[in-house]
Amino acid sequence: MRKIYTMILIILSGYLTIDAQTIFTEWNFDAQNTTPITGSGIVTLIGGTTATYAGGNPSTGKGYNTSTYPDQSTGSGTAGIEFAVSTVGKTDIGLTFDHRSSGTASRWAQFEYSTNGTDWVVYGNNNGGLSPHDTFYSFNVDLTACSACDNNANFKFRVVSIYSPNDFNENATSSYSANAAYMRSNAEAKYTPNAGVGTGTYGTGGTWRFDNVKFIENYVAGNEELIESSFEMYPNPSKSLVNFSKIMSISVYDLTGKKVISKENVNSIDITELVSGIYFIQSEEGYTQKLIKE
Repeated sequence: MRKIYTMILIILSGYLTIDAQTIFTEWNFDAQNTTPITGSGIVTLIGGTTATYAGGNPSTGKGYNTSTYPDQSTGSGTAGIEFAVSTVGKTDIGLTFDHRSSGTASRWAQFEYSTNGTDWVVYGNNNGGLSPHDTFYSFNVDLTACSACDNNANFKFRVVSIYSPNDFNENATSSYSANAAYMRSNAEAKYTPNAGVGTGTYGTGGTWRFDNVKFIENYVAGNEELIESSFEMYPNPSKSLVNFSKIMSISVYDLTGKKVISKENVNSIDITELVSGIYFIQSEEGYTQKLIKE
């Protein structure tokens, strides 16, 4: 009996370690669709944008490649991508994502969230951080101070293109005042007083590409490495098949500490025969996550 309780303590300790940050919804777009690989959520194109799939981060996968943005000096803050993700049962929300721009698309992006699905609050912007172009940059959004974002079925987050808040020279001959135009991501465009280079311009056919979009509970800013060192599984809850984000060896324990499943080098397990309830899946590295059998 003492051994069983010791095992429960070990499992719970491991679970609490990883539970400090847990990805509850994630997109990687590798299957070339907008179905999350973890959890559930809806991706929506807004402001007339369109999308295809192109090389992701890493390049062996796919990213969601958006285009058809507004004409120059029109529609700032209206076009981009939106994620609807329920946070019911979740607290201290944060998210991370990778973002890449082509040379003719806007280097400035604005981050916004909604707690009622209709009205939007500006969280901040990316500080023009998509230049030089054709490079993926990682962005982190800390919403732990937003109590209304917790436990909310109507939570949404979006990324929209905005005008540069600074004066800039688009190329060698044309310039724009602050808050009047989109600044292309190509590094030939320069902030005033630096001279622009070449003849290139912003274009509506420029692309923004998104990848590795992760919504996180119990978010801790600056501790993304912990998230990546764990594993993900889906669907959860599940009645039968549970998939893993990588091939690994696992053990499944019930609440008494009894090992009920043990598998080596698998990327999924069948839990059909398990009784409905709560279990803990532990990887060979010692990371543990809670599984609910329906």
